[in-house]
Amino acid sequence: MLKSRLQELNRLAASGLLPEVEIADELLKIKPLVKTVPEEAEQLEEDLFDLIPPVKITELLMEVDRWTGFTQHFTHLRNGAPVKDRALLMTVILSDAINLGLTKMAAACPGTTFSKLDTARA
Repeated sequence: MLKSRLQELNRLAASGLLPEVEIADELLKIKPLVKTVPEEAEQLEEDLFDLIPPVKITELLMEVDRWTGFTQHFTHLRNGAPVKDRALLMTVILSDAINLGLTKMAAACPGTTFSKLDTARA
């Protein structure tokens, strides 16, 4: 069935009959979807976000840690000692989570350095 469907897709593509799709010079171009969200819903979304106070992601992680204590499971690789600076640990976790890397994270976070982040990671 898959083979049959793919053959049909190839036939339609070769003849330029795929709806909302163009293939030219080995590039696939798909027409963007038409916006279907009513403006009232978008305005409601903006109004709701205005009700939420801004919060730093590391502060949010610290609050979750207070609820769950998950940072107790992060210990030094060599000596097993618990983490001393939880805020620094949260920054390292965040840099890994968003794939930013320690160098760029250090540049983005005033008061920290690559060396501090690297030490916390160990």
